[in-house]
Amino acid sequence: MKLVLYRDNGEVLEVIEDCGEVTYNRETRRLRYRGGEFWPFEGRYAVLDDDEDVGEALLEYHKKDKINELNEACEATILAGFYCEANGHYYEFKAYDQLNFTQQYLLLISNPDFTGPIRWKTEDAGVVEHTREEFMTVCQTAELHKRGNIEKYWDLKAQVENATTFEDVNAIQWDPWTPNGQ
Repeated sequence: MKLVLYRDNGEVLEVIEDCGEVTYNRETRRLRYRGGEFWPFEGRYAVLDDDEDVGEALLEYHKKDKINELNEACEATILAGFYCEANGHYYEFKAYDQLNFTQQYLLLISNPDFTGPIRWKTEDAGVVEHTREEFMTVCQTAELHKRGNIEKYWDLKAQVENATTFEDVNAIQWDPWTPNGQ
């Protein structure tokens, strides 16, 4: 294996042959390999097979890195929560919150006679009472928030996969999708 340190534009800074296992700790920013380490390390790196041509493999490695970056940004955007324009409140949307929304939504669907009120915690106003219709709208906004960001990620991922230069890959940036443009 060889460790390749490079710039965003694809310029190779250093190639370390026979690097062994490579680990990177994001918290400490420590890049370790057999025989040494870089700290703090904030650049780009690739671990390639010994027989791989650096020039050919580096762009593909850079694309994979960009796709991972976009995926993490998408997930962070979804988990950060959403604003519901219909009622003016902001809602958390971590994984546990998503389960709670789904459960409440299923209860409403399975029991059409239930009219509320539905008490739900908002980020901007604490616990708020919702009518059945209001809460269904909040759930629809939540789904739009999640689905819209996932679909945006898919589009950006396809752009990265079709990119032919480092500049093309670097030009692709995450900008969160919101159901109401806010």
